[in-house]
Amino acid sequence: MGMQTAPMTTRSRSLWETVAANVRAEAARRGYTASSLARELGMNRSAVQARWVGDRQWQLEDLERVASLFVMEPADLLAWAPWGSNPQPTD
Repeated sequence: MGMQTAPMTTRSRSLWETVAANVRAEAARRGYTASSLARELGMNRSAVQARWVGDRQWQLEDLERVASLFVMEPADLLAWAPWGSNPQPTD
C-alpha cells in the first residue's frame, strides 16, 4: 500500500521566504521596522529592506546577528509558520 499525504491547504514557500517572514514577525513582536532593524544591526537600510521583503536572501552571518538581537537561536528563524501568522510591520 502506498503512503498518502494530506493535501496542502497553503501555498508552499521556499526556505528564504520562510526566513524573511520569520524575521518580519519577530521584528514586529519586538517593535522593529526594517529601518530600525538595519540601524540596530549596523547594516544598510536598503540591504535589510531587500531581505525583509524576500528580494534577497539573508546571509547566515546576518541571521546569527538578528537571532542574537532577538534573543533566540538562528534555527528558530528557519522554522515554518503558517502564512497568516506573521504580522507585517510598516516602515
